[in-house]
Amino acid sequence: MRRNGQGRRPLSSDLEDRVEEARRLREQAGRSVRAASEATRRLARDLLARGLTLRETGQVLGLSHQRVAQLVATGRVEAVATKRTAPARRRPAAEPPVREPEQARDPGLILL
Repeated sequence: MRRNGQGRRPLSSDLEDRVEEARRLREQAGRSVRAASEATRRLARDLLARGLTLRETGQVLGLSHQRVAQLVATGRVEAVATKRTAPARRRPAAEPPVREPEQARDPGLILL
């Protein structure tokens, strides 16, 4: 039996081997998912660059057009997030609506 230094109950050699195999497969699956996502993102950009619409690209890839839009925007969002940007400007507050008493004081005022 192997022992670890983390206070965990010792497992048989067979179980330790299976634990390590499961960890290795999870890591491999994670790498595969990341590679598939990047390949899909590049392909979506290429299809759009060739003139396909988001909907057509989604149909080709088996994705919704919304997901295609997310995929192609991801690289841009990551690139923008690394840049320093100026704080967003606030829009001026809208003027409050004119109420009836004000209209009565100014007969030329038209309410919409």
